[in-house]
Amino acid sequence: KDSHSGYFNNLPKLVELDLTAALLPMERLHVTHLRYVFENTNFSKLETLRLGCNGIQFLDEELGKTLCNMDSLKHINFHGNSLGRLQLTNCFQKSKFLEKIDFSNNVFTYVDQRTMDVLDTIHSENPDVNLTVNLLNQQWSCDCAIKPFKDWMTTTKVHLMGMGKYRCYDGANFHKHIINLSDSEMCGAHVDSSVQAGVVVVIVLLVIIALVLVGVLIVYRNRLTSLARGVRKSLVRNSHAQYSSVDKSPLTADA
Repeated sequence: KDSHSGYFNNLPKLVELDLTAALLPMERLHVTHLRYVFENTNFSKLETLRLGCNGIQFLDEELGKTLCNMDSLKHINFHGNSLGRLQLTNCFQKSKFLEKIDFSNNVFTYVDQRTMDVLDTIHSENPDVNLTVNLLNQQWSCDCAIKPFKDWMTTTKVHLMGMGKYRCYDGANFHKHIINLSDSEMCGAHVDSSVQAGVVVVIVLLVIIALVLVGVLIVYRNRLTSLARGVRKSLVRNSHAQYSSVDKSPLTADA
């Protein structure tokens, strides 16, 4: 921590900081190191921060608070990382100059409600800034969980770059545009997928059982044939024995 803290402290007039693909492989999973780099540093003039292509998998709460303290920040770039969820802390609502946030080419499956509220607040508090958010090329999961985001897309004043190109990444709605999904497509997709999966499982089990039975018949074919012949001979002998007993039975006076 001590070796990272205040790393840029001698650059109080720094306007743009480009750390694209700058983290070493062993550092990428430790996003807290970024916070140590930024804390105790005077970034009052910083307007653009680029952190793309660093393999970052999550943004912790403390890093978010650290970014919020950069009062002049206009552009934040996290493109090309491995972020699975988009979560902005409430402190971003204080951002007065934030114009663009680039989260393109990550692996988001959905956007949580708090983040949508924060983005709306940033816009409403600073309507002249015209906040733009880039969420292109994600791994959107288009089940019921995506519905609040889809509804927000149609009502928010925040400019969502390329919104019409947001596509479902997998499932029953694969490759469909999120903006065009109906409620039944979103909330029915999970049910339909579950039913389809259940049918597939049943069919597979039936096929396995059938193959096992065929295998048993092939392996024990001779034994089953011998058993069948034995049963048939036994039935024949029993029938002959019954006929013989009838023929040899004594006649009564009544006969």
